[in-house]
Amino acid sequence: ITTQGGFVDIGNSDYAISVTQNISTKGGDFSSTGVGSFNYTGLTISTAGDITYASGAYKDGGTIDISTTTNNGNVNTGNLVSSGDVNAAAAAAGNITLDANGILTVHATKAQGQGAGTGGVVNLTGSAVNIAGSVVTSSTG
Repeated sequence: ITTQGGFVDIGNSDYAISVTQNISTKGGDFSSTGVGSFNYTGLTISTAGDITYASGAYKDGGTIDISTTTNNGNVNTGNLVSSGDVNAAAAAAGNITLDANGILTVHATKAQGQGAGTGGVVNLTGSAVNIAGSVVTSSTG
């Protein structure tokens, strides 16, 4: 799934979501909230900014929001990227919020600002939180 700054919303129903392909929004937001569980190991969800179209309107990274319902739903992620475009003089990262009513397992998570742009806020919540990779929220500036 690829958009050019578009919003991707997967679910708001108490079902198990299993993503089998990479998702890229090029600065658009991604949401999968109110789902039974969410799994996409070995893949990438990227809302990283892209300065090359729409006169740079999407240079900042989009937000990523994943949450499960109250039915002990687990969230197991692959790579998450919400960074600003590396080619921009200043591009902020989008915030990442992962809220599992069950166990949350995160892998490589990057919300890095570029130049004078700020890094994104990463919120991780679960009955247990397993960090199986790096979490980067810095800025290159």
